[in-house]
Amino acid sequence: MKLPHTLCIFALVSVVLAANINVDVSRSLLNVSPKLFGLFFEEINHAGDGGLYAELIQNRAFDANLPKIAVNQANTSLISLKAITPSGEFYIRHCDYLGYISHISSDTDDRDSSFILRPGLADPSYVSFESLNYPGYFLRHADYRFHLEENDGSTLFQRDASFKKVQGLSDPLLSSFESYDYPGWYIAWNTSDDGGKCAEPKYNLWLLQGATDNDFKKRATFSVESSNFDAINPWKLIEEGSAVGGFVLDSTLPLNNITKYSVKITAQSYKTASDSIGIYNPGYWGISVTSSASYDLSFYARGDSQFLENGKIVVSLESSDGSRVYARDSVIVGSSWKQYKISLTSSGTDSNARFTARLSSEGTIWLTFVSLFPKTWNNQPNGLRVDLAEMLYELNPSFVRFPGGTYILGTDMADAYQWKETIGPLEERPGHYGFWGYWVDDGLGYYEYLVMCEQLGAAPLFVSNIGLSTSNQIPVNQLEPWIQDALDAIEFANGGTNTVWGSMRAKLGHPAPFNMTYMALGNENCGTSTYVQHYTIFANRIKAQYPYMQLVANCDISKQAPHVDLFDYHVYSSPQWFIDNRDTFDRQDRKGPQVFVSEYAVTNGAGQGNLIAAVSEAAFMTGLIKNSDIVTLASYAPLFVNVNNRAWNPDAIQFNSSAVAGTPSYYVQLLFGKYRGDKLLYSVVSSSSALAVVSTYNTAKSTVVLTVVNYSNNSEEASIQLSNGKITSTTAQVHTLTSGSPNDQNTLDEPFKVVPKDSSTNVNNGQYSYTFPAYSVVIFEISASR
Repeated sequence: MKLPHTLCIFALVSVVLAANINVDVSRSLLNVSPKLFGLFFEEINHAGDGGLYAELIQNRAFDANLPKIAVNQANTSLISLKAITPSGEFYIRHCDYLGYISHISSDTDDRDSSFILRPGLADPSYVSFESLNYPGYFLRHADYRFHLEENDGSTLFQRDASFKKVQGLSDPLLSSFESYDYPGWYIAWNTSDDGGKCAEPKYNLWLLQGATDNDFKKRATFSVESSNFDAINPWKLIEEGSAVGGFVLDSTLPLNNITKYSVKITAQSYKTASDSIGIYNPGYWGISVTSSASYDLSFYARGDSQFLENGKIVVSLESSDGSRVYARDSVIVGSSWKQYKISLTSSGTDSNARFTARLSSEGTIWLTFVSLFPKTWNNQPNGLRVDLAEMLYELNPSFVRFPGGTYILGTDMADAYQWKETIGPLEERPGHYGFWGYWVDDGLGYYEYLVMCEQLGAAPLFVSNIGLSTSNQIPVNQLEPWIQDALDAIEFANGGTNTVWGSMRAKLGHPAPFNMTYMALGNENCGTSTYVQHYTIFANRIKAQYPYMQLVANCDISKQAPHVDLFDYHVYSSPQWFIDNRDTFDRQDRKGPQVFVSEYAVTNGAGQGNLIAAVSEAAFMTGLIKNSDIVTLASYAPLFVNVNNRAWNPDAIQFNSSAVAGTPSYYVQLLFGKYRGDKLLYSVVSSSSALAVVSTYNTAKSTVVLTVVNYSNNSEEASIQLSNGKITSTTAQVHTLTSGSPNDQNTLDEPFKVVPKDSSTNVNNGQYSYTFPAYSVVIFEISASR
């Protein structure tokens, strides 16, 4: 018998049922970790200097761009080698670890063409060329081609990297460089070009022979010049009217043993009233000034006898081209170093202003440690930028992990983070070259981090270097100073005022302890063969003196090392990974150490921080809450990015000199940090494969907090039932993060495109229905007693 057509159609249709979400208000599964969601701050992307740290002057001590290995040692200098042919400006430089001559057109080119001229590795009467931006790497020939390679200490390398500086083959006033182990062979270029990423045109650098050929003589002759690299950058000269003058870096009379450099500014000739010589600083991609706002300026200065007769230093805040002056003042200086402090009140608003210092008359002045601060968060001296600090405060963080991840390691141990060099008077902090490619003043130091944590109401979690960098390490028998530094860091944070470092904290203005109970030992060092050994030594010493400290290992080494209270878990991946792996910690061994998910973010398919990334992270975070008996701490990473220096992408908060915008991921962190419970409730979801659900109870507020993440591209309808509790309200407060497209993101021009929106929905005896938008995070707050 033939079936009716209607029945055939019915047999082919798939009926989609609404999801059911059932929450048992009376049934607690576990206590949610009170410190589950916090912050991870790393000095990356100019997050601190040029960001959260409110200092507006870049390179305030005129030392930020000097090479990491001092060039003012005996028989060393910072030089560039200019070729005399072909016509135009061609310099020896390295690119992709090969030697060339090429044009110089960027800061990177400047660095790549700058070398520290060292005594010869094979013979000190010869010379060797060490890279400015790759310390320990030298120009050497191998198979006659020039390479930039790390000094391996071998005799062969030392010979290949040593050259005799001789009279120029083509011009006796210039120089040529003869090979140590191949006499009669010289550094020279030829017309070949084997590719690479260098500025065009470029030519290969070889070890060649041909001293009798005139063309060869020209190609083997170079002018030894002061480095192309501008050590005073971003400071620039002001030369107005017909004035004649200039400025140079100077170290003849240091301010102290730490602030060794100053800028020497000379006004040689003023002929008219409009003549002016000075310098300006544009800050970190522009100084932001606001009308009627005051800015605290301080600097050290001195002058020569000619300037002291009637000269003044005129300081101002003005537009980037100098056409508009927003604030101006002047000081009379003496012949010795003295600090001057001035308050400048701006008459206008400009996100791209500059600071200037001019000489009112002929003569010479010296300036150093020039600092400019706006109003800071909570008016804290040497404090934080207000709008960026407020973004952190809004997250309601439970802890702050600082001052980094890889940042604390450094590219080598010489650049490893050392907290003792980051406390005390600012002009006595040496600063250091950070892992992420820029100089860090360390004005935002260990003490400032601890104060920030306190003002945020967050527990401090200090990451300590344990003698390991990304390229080398401290031998085990030489670890004692590093161990003592870790112990002293705890004493500084927690010790009484009768202790050495506790008294130092008190002198800085904080006699009460900071009560730090967490310390991480290293970062991502588990791939290092000696990590377990280093960890064991540090952990034993710390626990012996401070048994209450909770120690964080870089991975679960609890079977190889003692005192592993927590271990780091880092993951950067795709949206799908975070969705698929939200139950990762369901299978975690409850008998082992606790888990600290200290770095996580969607990095593939995330744009510069889009909605789908945030939604996927939220789905993953529901799993963290469900497992917070073992996952006790978690922090998104990285936190900040100055959009002018994006070394990592995406980041939670993006900013420039005057504006800030949170990404959708930032707002997920805000929602989870603000609306959290302390008891995990039993909940069941049925008839849905695209909803991640977790429910908690907030005892203090007597509310059920129900979080639902729809990670699909379709809206999802659900019937929600709260049972076994007394629902004390007929409405639920609703907090929703969604947008029209999964690729939507916030920008500085459109900062509020994807932000949470508040609403309410009716609840009838604990029951209600709700339609969850595609790609959404929805949190309900429902008043209920248990």
